[in-house]
Amino acid sequence: MRKRYLLLAVLAACTGGPHYTGIDADVSPKDGSKDGPEIDGDTTCRLRVVFVDGKPPFSGLDDGSGLREVWISNPDGSGLVDLSNNSNADDAHPSPSPDGLKVAFASNRTGKYDIFVVNIDGTALINLTSGPDISFDASNPIWSPDGTRIAFSMAGNVWAMNANGTGAAKISTVPVSGAMAWSADSKQLVFDSFSYPSTFALYVVNVGDGSQAVKLNSGNPREIDASWAPFSKITFDNSSDVFTINGNGGGIVNITQSAIFQNRGAVVVSNGNAIVFSSTRDNGYIELWSIPSSGGTAVQVTHNAISLNSDNANAASPDGTLLAFVRRKQTVQSDNSVTFTSQLGVVGVDGSGLHLFNATDSSNAVEAKFSVCR
Repeated sequence: MRKRYLLLAVLAACTGGPHYTGIDADVSPKDGSKDGPEIDGDTTCRLRVVFVDGKPPFSGLDDGSGLREVWISNPDGSGLVDLSNNSNADDAHPSPSPDGLKVAFASNRTGKYDIFVVNIDGTALINLTSGPDISFDASNPIWSPDGTRIAFSMAGNVWAMNANGTGAAKISTVPVSGAMAWSADSKQLVFDSFSYPSTFALYVVNVGDGSQAVKLNSGNPREIDASWAPFSKITFDNSSDVFTINGNGGGIVNITQSAIFQNRGAVVVSNGNAIVFSSTRDNGYIELWSIPSSGGTAVQVTHNAISLNSDNANAASPDGTLLAFVRRKQTVQSDNSVTFTSQLGVVGVDGSGLHLFNATDSSNAVEAKFSVCR
C-alpha cells in the first residue's frame, strides 16, 4: 500500500545556496528483498539525514559480527530509505557526497570490508575498492569537501582515492585509530593515533604530496574526536574539555575550561560561531550544550534529565541551525543486567523542534550526518 509523507520546510534559504521547500514524496514498499518504505527515485534537492541502525545483538565494531544498515530519511524520520539494503551484511560509516546525491559507506558483503557508493534513492551501488590494490578491510570513508576524493582507513593507515575509486594510495605511515576529518580546502586531513599504553595524539597530513604526517603537540595525552571543515580550526577533546587548534599546531584554546564536567564530542554550528558538545554539567546528566567558538558561557540544548541516558552530537546541518545527535539509553532488566538502545535525534541548535526516531524495526541508531544538495 502506497503512503505519502509531507515534509514541511525545515530550513530557510541559505545565503548563496538552494531554498529548501516542502516536498510531497511518494513512499512505497521495497521489492521484497527488504521490507520497509523507499522514496522512489527521489533525488530532489533538500535536507536529509544519513545514519546507521541495527537490531540486537548489535556490534559497533568492524569485526564482521554486526548486522548494521545505512539509512537515509527526512529530518523528521519520514521517508526512510535503506541505502545498504543487505540484511546479511554489516554496513556502516556513511559519508554523504558534498552535492548530496550519493553516500559512501563500508560493507563486508564481499567477504571483507569495502567502500561502496550509492545514490540517495538507493540505486546504482558501486564497490570502489574491489581492485587488487585494496587487499585488506577498507572502512571509515570520508568525502573531501570539494567532492574529488574519499579518504578511508585500511590496515591501520590513512588512504585516499579519487571519488570514482581510482588512484588509491596510502598517505600516512602513522597509524590511525579513530576519527579523520578534512580541512575546508580539501588539501589536508587530521586524524588521531594511539600509542601504547594510553596516549592519543592528533596528526595532520597533506594529501597527495607524499609528505609525512605532522604531530600537533597540543600537550594533551588524550586527543580524540577531531573535526575540521567547514570550521577554520580543528576541534577535539581529551574526554574532559573541548579545544580548538590551528592546523599547524598553534593557537590552542581550551573552550570549555571545566574538566570536572566531562565535556566531549564537539560539533561546530552557526557558521563557525558556536560549538555544541556533550557535558555532565546539569546534575550529571549527559546532555548537549552550546558555547561560543571563542569560549564563554555554555547554554543547554537538550534536556533528557535521565541519568542513564546520554546525548551525543554527531553533525550540524550546512547552515548550522540543526543538530543530528544520538540519545543512548541504558535499561536495567529484572535480573540486573543492562541493555543499551539508541535513537537518532534532530533538534534546532536552540533546543527547539526535537525529533527522536529509529529505522524500521531497529533500535541502535548511530553515526548521523546531514546530506543536502548544494
